Amino acid sequence: MRTDRIMVRLCCMIVVCVLASGSALANGFRNPPESARGLGMDGGKTSLIDDPSAISINPANLMEVENISVMGSFTFVYAETEFEGVDGREGKTRDSLKFLPNIHAAWPVENDLVFGLGVTTPFGQSTEWRKDGPFRYEAPHFAQMTTVNIAPTLATKVGDALSIGVSANVYWSELELRQMVPWAMATGVPGLPDGEARLKGDGFGFGGSAGITWQATDSQRFALVYKSPFNVEYDGNARLGNAPPPLAMAGADRSDFDSEIKFPTIVALGYGLEVRDDFRIGLEVEWIEFSRFEELPIEVGQDNIGGMFPQSVDQDWKDTWTLGVGGEWEFAFPWTLRAGYSFMESPIPSRTMAPTLPDADRHLLSIGLGYEHGLNAWDVAYAYSIFDDRKIRDNQNPAFDGDYELSSHLFQISWNRAF
Repeated sequence: MRTDRIMVRLCCMIVVCVLASGSALANGFRNPPESARGLGMDGGKTSLIDDPSAISINPANLMEVENISVMGSFTFVYAETEFEGVDGREGKTRDSLKFLPNIHAAWPVENDLVFGLGVTTPFGQSTEWRKDGPFRYEAPHFAQMTTVNIAPTLATKVGDALSIGVSANVYWSELELRQMVPWAMATGVPGLPDGEARLKGDGFGFGGSAGITWQATDSQRFALVYKSPFNVEYDGNARLGNAPPPLAMAGADRSDFDSEIKFPTIVALGYGLEVRDDFRIGLEVEWIEFSRFEELPIEVGQDNIGGMFPQSVDQDWKDTWTLGVGGEWEFAFPWTLRAGYSFMESPIPSRTMAPTLPDADRHLLSIGLGYEHGLNAWDVAYAYSIFDDRKIRDNQNPAFDGDYELSSHLFQISWNRAF
């Protein structure tokens, strides 16, 4: 009966996760860590995390979960971009508040075996400008990519000092673009009202993750995590709003839409040190193979709906590194304080950066607080990004040249219930 109740709760949370998942830029199109504890000590989480969210961060550490547990995490992201063009145009993004849910569950089966399941939103991107903003006809005023990952996971121990964990990752992703179309300019017929082009598609991708944690001494541990690359081929439809009668009557205002995004390989190395029984600190470095994202193909049928869309958009992203440090201090049981710092490189070169995904190198500062009571644990965390200046002067589209000022605030809350 107890297992039945747990499954019902988990299934309800999965439905909420899939239906409510939004998108929020972290670096490139990665989203923030999938738990408040991980965000609170971001920069040290790879070696230190030891709750059900280890499924997403380091599956080897799932071995440290001792009871059947279900964790729900909710991230609120406020991200905003202000733009000032070299020609004096100005604009600011809209609808800056995003919401990201994540679900994790763990079942210890035996002393040396733990099964887990994660439903998370590891990648995403969402940007919206005013329809009459500075990029009215040059770029989509709305661009959103949402990715949900379902990850069954298994962790075990090899001897007394080595833990390993593996996950199978099934990704569902949706891509949507909306851009204004100047029909008067495109057709040469004055007075025609603008229309809106909408492209929307979804698809699946498959990958895997693996983690190894080595307890070198009673107080020191090393962790290595590998997350495989994967591709998502998007299949959907395109539609042109307010199309002139010749196009609309011929059905040329509607078409199939196909695209593809190549997501990166991620490799993380972490080191953890237990300074005292109540104080732990971790260091980590990540390598992210963003160079796989070379272009965004845009394939539409019916002669490209009158040639309204490019066949592809160059991206030419570069591989990046992140470096960080984080820790936690149980200053007064059952209270724990956490803090972290990470430096994140932007993978987007000046030549191909677009208003649909503005980004810059950043310094992420985070702080968190945890509280335990019986079988329940609550965590909250806040993170603030300090962005480097992003001055674009050599973009492949001169309309995108200008100064981009970015800001980002992350707030996350998690609840972990053991049974």
